[in-house]
Amino acid sequence: WFDDAAEKVGADVMRWLYSKQDTTKELLFGWSPLKDEYRSLNVLWNFAKYATTNFNMSKIPRKPLRIGSMGKWVLSKLETLKQEVTENLEKFTPHLAALAIEDFYLNTLSRGYGQMIRDDTSAEVNYVLYTAILDTLKLMAPFVPFVTEKIYQEVYKNAGEESIHLF
Repeated sequence: WFDDAAEKVGADVMRWLYSKQDTTKELLFGWSPLKDEYRSLNVLWNFAKYATTNFNMSKIPRKPLRIGSMGKWVLSKLETLKQEVTENLEKFTPHLAALAIEDFYLNTLSRGYGQMIRDDTSAEVNYVLYTAILDTLKLMAPFVPFVTEKIYQEVYKNAGEESIHLF
């Protein structure tokens, strides 16, 4: 039952699993896919925690005068993601929007940019991380409201809004 699974892994993990499911195809439920979804969401959580540990994420950083090629790459991918998510939601294909968001935070942000900036604590990296994680949370909020709110409250305490859902 949904209630049993939601109690065991969390309602947002269930939402994220079903959000990425193409409604024209059959969804075979199982604990293994739920564990994968939990791990996927945990990557975003851990990346946000890493950013909080190494940067001041509760204060809106000033945009640096110069952003390097890696920062431009991430911000460009982020803008493309925003357009893609908007288009897919307008076309009533939310599973494609959710898949694009997941690909961004797993591959572009965490495994790509995160690996390259591991020891860099510059203002540029702070700005890029602040912007990328916050915008990712905004895009994910309709899909996984509790997880995004929890990350927002812990990472972006003074970002200008009381809740991620007020942006």
